Amino acid sequence: AGATGAIACAPAPAGYYDAGTGNTAATPCPAGSYSSKVGATACAPAPAGSYDAGTGNTAATPCPAGTYGTTAHATSAAACTPAPPGSYAPGGGTSAIPCPAGTSSLVSGAAACTTDTALAYTGAVTVAIGATFTPAATLTSAVTACESGQPVTFSLSVDPLNGTAGPYALETINSTLSGAVSGTAVATKSWENGVYVITVSYAGSTTCTPTTTVASLAVTLPGQFAFGYGSYTPSANVGLTSLGFAVGLAPHSTTAYFGQLDIVTPGKWLFQANVTSFGLTSTSQVLLGGTGSLYWWNSTLNKRHGGWQLAKSGVAYKAIANTATKTTTTSFGINITYTPVSGQPTLLPNSSPVTLTKGGIFIT
Repeated sequence: AGATGAIACAPAPAGYYDAGTGNTAATPCPAGSYSSKVGATACAPAPAGSYDAGTGNTAATPCPAGTYGTTAHATSAAACTPAPPGSYAPGGGTSAIPCPAGTSSLVSGAAACTTDTALAYTGAVTVAIGATFTPAATLTSAVTACESGQPVTFSLSVDPLNGTAGPYALETINSTLSGAVSGTAVATKSWENGVYVITVSYAGSTTCTPTTTVASLAVTLPGQFAFGYGSYTPSANVGLTSLGFAVGLAPHSTTAYFGQLDIVTPGKWLFQANVTSFGLTSTSQVLLGGTGSLYWWNSTLNKRHGGWQLAKSGVAYKAIANTATKTTTTSFGINITYTPVSGQPTLLPNSSPVTLTKGGIFIT
């Protein structure tokens, strides 16, 4: 009681407490604690996953979405820890939760994980100057909403009309229910010949991850290019390996060639290279050379979901490609000049020319 002559004592209100006897006023709960009931004789500590700022709190405040708390008696939201990449925190918890398979979070402080998406370019890889081609791709995801009606953008590495560095926008198309993306016909009239990098991008949404893929697009006159795609098996210990390349005559040149080469052995190696040397040894065989970036699959990355880690840049290679003739099967072989180190796969996808499991080599 706070006044003389009281005939009864007043209970401490919520947010306050009265310890012992003879109190003349209720005491506010200190920071880091609260009292939710009337007549409390002590305040409860804010439990892990929450905090109480200031005094006189009647309840604990949960850590905000995207964060979690590990200690009791926290006095501010600063005591809450953001969920690291690869995990999420809905708020009010005591630990971050790993993203389930098929989902991911790319930044810290995620309140939820987004569903993984992937793109595959399915359009033309070569087109003649003065013709048309249709940009196409497939957007895939474990969740239908991430496949259907999503905007996908196509662009080139340079302006094909004058060679100015890009990106040069082609168009943006919404995906269909099946994830298929097919644009309108693009005319190559007045384009410069050469090999372009075509980039396909999906920006993502609050529930779907962004994703990007690239492919080579050779824009040529007859007799100026070669390209190939498909898969081969260097050896049983390496496994099935996919390839894709395109090389063409550089604009305004009769001797300089350029292009791209991609080699991937899933779960082992990824090699993304340029093509700076090109030799036509016969009407059915070409030699390729250049340098590229070599990546290896590190299963410990991304919360043990795995990811590509750079092994080395500027790695030299030489490759040979044969078309199918009456006497020669379609074949491909490559020698990437690199020695694997500890922790990396022991064998590279190197091989003398072997028959492709699928795909083909084309020389014109």
